[in-house]
Amino acid sequence: MEHLTLEKAKSIREQMDILINELEAPVKKLSTYSDMKNHSDALLFIKLKGIAQKDKTEREKAMDKLIDIADAINEGWTPDWSNGNQKKWRCWFEWDKKTSAFVFYATVYGWTCTNANVGSRLCFESSDKAEFFGENFMDLHNIVLTK
Repeated sequence: MEHLTLEKAKSIREQMDILINELEAPVKKLSTYSDMKNHSDALLFIKLKGIAQKDKTEREKAMDKLIDIADAINEGWTPDWSNGNQKKWRCWFEWDKKTSAFVFYATVYGWTCTNANVGSRLCFESSDKAEFFGENFMDLHNIVLTK
């Protein structure tokens, strides 16, 4: 059996110090919100500061579902915001007094801008795809638009 020498003990201690410094680095790096550079940093900051995370609301869950549905409908297509000639189709909804809910009204497109009434993740390459999205998922659209 090998005995622990003073040199080996110092070497182990140095390795432990290096490891401890590496583990403490995120804590030092994230001492204030302005140290955050990405989503992972924000999650670590929340844990380090003991900030309670809220559960997603019904509206946020519905929006996540709409984004997933839009991704599936788009089949990999993404809008090229640097291309001013590319049409980016989106849904237009209007309030229906009879049903007390939003209903699909039309599809519209824009080239280079997006308004506050549409998210860039909810744009489509064709009017047909935007119309399908608007007409077939009204339950989710109404949750996002009214909750």
